[in-house]
Amino acid sequence: MKNTIIVLMITLAATIVFGLILKGNLASDIRSYHKLMALLSVLLGVFAAAASFVTHTNNKTKGLLLLTLLLILSAAMGGRNAASAINYNISYLQMVGSTAVALLSSYFALKEIESN
Repeated sequence: MKNTIIVLMITLAATIVFGLILKGNLASDIRSYHKLMALLSVLLGVFAAAASFVTHTNNKTKGLLLLTLLLILSAAMGGRNAASAINYNISYLQMVGSTAVALLSSYFALKEIESN
């Protein structure tokens, strides 16, 4: 479980870095890697949230991982809106903000698991 959260945090950080590189450049070659990292983040978020229920972790960890998943999905919706170039700046801020808070939430979930 800890390894899953660590990999999730790495993919979230990579998604933020690729997103910062891509700001305003929707025709970049890096965009496919950004989409791949975002997709991996969603899949790992689902896996981590499901694993928290299967392994019977405490409620605080479950809540943090569900919050992480919801924030990742919010960032994905922002990415979908940004791809259509409608309100790009707001969508970009939604993506970066949601992903950064998801990264923070997964960090706290990892610390909660390590403390138990």
